[in-house]
Amino acid sequence: MAYAALSSLIYTLEQLFKPNQSFVCRSYKQHVQSLYQNLSALQDLLDDTTKDIETLKVIEKRIRNVVYKAEDRVDSSLRSIILADREDKRQKACRSFYEELLKVEQQVYFLNNEVMLIEFNKHRSKSAELATTPSSPEKSTIEENTIVGMEDDFNIILDCITAQTDELTVIPIFGMGGIGKTTLARKVYDNSYIRS
Repeated sequence: MAYAALSSLIYTLEQLFKPNQSFVCRSYKQHVQSLYQNLSALQDLLDDTTKDIETLKVIEKRIRNVVYKAEDRVDSSLRSIILADREDKRQKACRSFYEELLKVEQQVYFLNNEVMLIEFNKHRSKSAELATTPSSPEKSTIEENTIVGMEDDFNIILDCITAQTDELTVIPIFGMGGIGKTTLARKVYDNSYIRS
């Protein structure tokens, strides 16, 4: 429902941009465009959060309330401008429209910030959850068992490292990407004989 309310208000504002709408106070067109852009950004954020139902439930009610009130204010102000039969009434209605527009802009701005904060906290908590997840013992056994066809290389490197020499020995491991160089080096490093 929040998405529908946003779409309705965005449509109302789009109508104000049409060339045949001369009743809108021209001096406030920039504020109308700013509000339109903020609402569109909010709608985009809402599009992204629809993938996460929990987050959507948290913010949907707040968005709906703010947008309904905003649309009522905009519609009421526009009605006053249209019904103004004299120039002084029209100017007064334009000022009222401007004041309402500022209030709506401020509410939408805060709402955008609130939605972005919820999104930020959601992503931060997921990152923290991933960072605190302990590595399972299954993972290390899988990595240990995934070396296929490198037993000879493993034994050669192990022999070079454990050989009793007075010189420092550098053992390069090179080759195409994805063939297990890092896994081989990790297996040698994690070997109980090397560790002791």
